[in-house]
Amino acid sequence: MSTAYSPIEVFVSASTITVADDLPASFMVAIEISEGTHIVAALPGDSDAAQELFPLRVGLTQGQGIAVYADYPEGHPHTLDELGTFNTNTGRIEFEIAIEKAPGIGVAPGAPVIGISFQSCDDSTCQGPRTVELKMEIIIN
Repeated sequence: MSTAYSPIEVFVSASTITVADDLPASFMVAIEISEGTHIVAALPGDSDAAQELFPLRVGLTQGQGIAVYADYPEGHPHTLDELGTFNTNTGRIEFEIAIEKAPGIGVAPGAPVIGISFQSCDDSTCQGPRTVELKMEIIIN
């Protein structure tokens, strides 16, 4: 299953996932980043440039009832003349997302929706942060 935000495409390994007391779950995410584009890594670095950019993040965008954890991929140093050096991801990255039942945790009552947020850049400019909501059903027992 894929969700596109040109030039970024997000794929998930499951369309439905179930969590319950003492039964966490996990799934894989792949992000395809078009050539000539990169996204700011989850750990962007310590430079002034890195501190001004929005890092790769996974979390609830709607609903509640689960806690979300991600095993983010490492980034690689990238320099833009106007900003300086920061860590990025390019090409295809894959990582695991784990969720567990967590009553009352979340942004608002309702069915949980997980989103992946990122900031993409090319060699001259960075776009504003974007969030792609994952097209999957989360069942809480």
